[in-house]
Amino acid sequence: MFPVYSDTAVQPLKVGVIDVTFKPYHMVDDGHASGPDIDVIRAVLKRIGVDFTVLLLPQKRATEYLFNGRIDIGVLFKMPRYAPYVVFGEQPLHASTYRLAVRRDSEFHFDSIEDLYGQGQIGVVYGNSIGQAFDSAVLSGDIIPVQVSEIKQLTDLLLLGRVQAVAANQRIFYYYLSQSEQSDSVKFLPKPLSDKRFFHMAISRRVKGIESEVLAAELDKALSEMLNSGELAKIYQSYGLSMHYYDPDWSSASNQQ
Repeated sequence: MFPVYSDTAVQPLKVGVIDVTFKPYHMVDDGHASGPDIDVIRAVLKRIGVDFTVLLLPQKRATEYLFNGRIDIGVLFKMPRYAPYVVFGEQPLHASTYRLAVRRDSEFHFDSIEDLYGQGQIGVVYGNSIGQAFDSAVLSGDIIPVQVSEIKQLTDLLLLGRVQAVAANQRIFYYYLSQSEQSDSVKFLPKPLSDKRFFHMAISRRVKGIESEVLAAELDKALSEMLNSGELAKIYQSYGLSMHYYDPDWSSASNQQ
């Protein structure tokens, strides 16, 4: 019996994930979610011995339901502003780095956000947070990006020369480039647009019958065990992905105990 239950009659945990595809981490097909993120979540919850159901929800609704306790576990980037509503563990589902991608022959220079001021040819996915400094510059009008609805459209804009650069999640953008066999035509600039960001399971502070902090600790322990045993790597490998999709700076020597 899982030790953090306060009531043996507690209902299965409700896990909320987005209802749209976000390759290569999350795919939705005919009402079923697959991909490394949800497969890891399922494996972790089975490892700690709890019953659960997975709900597909629009992003905004998933976050609202998590905050008000209508779902028990969701997925979010770990940010201080979420702390009043959810509990995060220490172990992420995956890490992300946002960089500028340019054509291989480009001499585009980037050393600070100010270098992008007045640049009208920076492609982004609409609604995608790049980082605090970049987002603030967009809000103030210092950066006026070319916005598209899907990340695949960014590859077309860049390769056709309609933008000078795109600001995107490095691993996701590289994945789409590799699917179209265009990865050799693009380079990522060395300086990231923001600090590395960590995507986590988040436990609602309104979860019923379970202590949120204790559950977070149990999830952390299980996820760490999967990382150290190689089970996490096998999940990524099942989708043809290396552990650099788990962490762009992955090194087996520094990440294995």
